[in-house]
Formats: sequence, structure tokens, C-alpha cells
Amino acid sequence: MVFFGSNVTLVMAIDTGFSTQEVYACVRTQSIHNVMAIKGVDNSLAPLNAPTKVDVNFKGKKLKHGIRLWKIGVSMIKSEIYNLLKARKDDGLIINGAMGHPWCHFPEYNTEYFKQLTAEQLVTKIVKGYPKREWQKTRDRNEALDCRVYARAAAIALGIDRWSESKWEQLAGIKIQKTIAEAPIKENYVAQTAQIPAQKQIRPPRPKIVRSSLI
Repeated sequence: MVFFGSNVTLVMAIDTGFSTQEVYACVRTQSIHNVMAIKGVDNSLAPLNAPTKVDVNFKGKKLKHGIRLWKIGVSMIKSEIYNLLKARKDDGLIINGAMGHPWCHFPEYNTEYFKQLTAEQLVTKIVKGYPKREWQKTRDRNEALDCRVYARAAAIALGIDRWSESKWEQLAGIKIQKTIAEAPIKENYVAQTAQIPAQKQIRPPRPKIVRSSLI
């Protein structure tokens, strides 16, 4: 789920891996712009793939306005999350050409939340002579990690990685007032333009209409 403030939800992702038909029934009642039906896949080459339609009619044709199922690359997103969790204070990340801080910010969650968030590890296994990397649970409960993966997928679908600084300010409700000192205008130029009176608007002459006796 991606939200701003306590009452503004931008988009929500619901896992269809359990009680699939019940989830589909719920998603059908919601706007496709705010609620996503998702399914995690391990071998995806992208964190979020293009959605596919799953609702069909009796002829086997997919419904135009049916449910869209988004497949997410859980392995890639988990790797991203764990790399951010390992970031140190002095680490830097280039974001839109500027140096940023790749840190995860959390409210005052309890210890159980962070145990669930770090409840998996990436291991390498040999399968048919080839190394294969996969995520394995180190404890039973890992709901916090799953929820963060789903929230990241929803954020990608929302286009949050491409948001400009003005977009963030707009969502936060920040109004930036530019002063004369901040504007790239010289004081003398401002004084001169302030003394120029407004000119009266001159309308162009109307074209003459010549009527021919032949018409």
C-alpha cells in the first residue's frame, strides 16, 4: 500500500496467492487505478511486469474491463530492500543526478516487525550442476517483508521513481513562495519594468468584404 498522510491512499496491492477467487471478487468492486491484484514470481527479470487480463467470457475471450493481474519479481525487490537495510550512514546513492541517502525510514515499530522484515536470506543451491539463488525463510512469520515487497511493487506501478521534486511537494501540500531575492532578476531591471505603463491593446482592422455582382 502506498499512502500519504493517515487518510490518503494512492494505490493498494493485494496478493492473489491465497483465496484467489475471493481476492478477485474484492478487486472487481474497486477502481483499477487504486487497487492492484498481484502475484509474486521468483524468476522474473523485472520488479514489475505488465499486467495481464484474467477475466474471460463463455467464449474464452478476455474481458476488456476485467481484472488485471500484475506479476511482480519478488526476488529482485527483496534484494533491493535488503541492500537498503544494509546501507550505512556514509553511503550515498545517485538519485536524478544528485546524491541521496538510500536509507529506510520506519516509525516506532516493535521488535517483531523487524524480525519479520529480516526473516529470509538469499542462498545459493546447485541444481543440475548449475548454481541457483533463492530466498529461504529463517523463521515462520515474514508478513512484514511480504507487505513491504507488495508496497514497493505498488510504488513502481504508481511511477514513484520518476516523480520530480515538485510532485513530492505537491503531495505533501507544500507551497513554495519565490521571493525577489531568489528570482534571477536584477533589482534595477525590476524597477525599470515597474515604471513602464501598460499599453492600450490595439485591435487589427477588420478585412473589407467585396461583393461581386456575378454571385
